[in-house]
Amino acid sequence: MPVDVQALAQLFARAPFSHPTEASGFLLWRVAHRYQRDIDRACAAVDLTHLQFITLLLSGWLGRAGAIVSQVELAATSGIHPMQLSQVLKALEQKALVERPRNPADSRRKQVQLTAAGVHALTQAIPLAEAAQRQFFEGVADQPQLHPLLLQVVSSWPDEV
Repeated sequence: MPVDVQALAQLFARAPFSHPTEASGFLLWRVAHRYQRDIDRACAAVDLTHLQFITLLLSGWLGRAGAIVSQVELAATSGIHPMQLSQVLKALEQKALVERPRNPADSRRKQVQLTAAGVHALTQAIPLAEAAQRQFFEGVADQPQLHPLLLQVVSSWPDEV
């Protein structure tokens, strides 16, 4: 079936923008995907994906003072869907970077604990991710203004997990 060019022309004539780059959502999508790709490439040197790195990083950060970290808490902090988080943690567990013992007080809940290998992987991955992040944002003149704007967007979200 041929494309109805006239219908497409009418559709986009009514659009609130004349080019996709005029839509903030499209730009944010491009930025997010490029950033993820860059961090994926950087963390590949230590056999981690961006999502695995973030999960490992937040698990370590939440447990840094010896606190017991639950998968529920990790999902809420990260914004990662609980099912996806479970899959990422399973992969990290298979790499021996985390352990997920059952909570003794509630056997339905799992805890998340970094192993020595997980701490070592983070020690290697953090400088790689930081370097990739610096390079990613090096052409942005208004970096000091970007962080508060992003924080404002994130702070406006209702709890979603």
